Amino acid sequence: MRKQKRHCQSSLTFENLWQEWLDTKLFITGKSRKMEGMGDEEIFKSLPADERKALLVKKDDFAAKAGIENSVRAVMS
Repeated sequence: MRKQKRHCQSSLTFENLWQEWLDTKLFITGKSRKMEGMGDEEIFKSLPADERKALLVKKDDFAAKAGIENSVRAVMS
């Protein structure tokens, strides 16, 4: 039971850190491309498909390094 609770907390912490990293990356991208005033979702959707995919694959990379299973590939399919 304790191990499962730690796993849930680790996954939640990972998701929170991932979202913070992605938000920051999208903010910087939006600012450098004169997309200020757009929300993160709008910026993400306006990126070319290869850039969107690269950002999502990065989540898998981070998850693997953290030892957390991730299902971004399933989301991208």
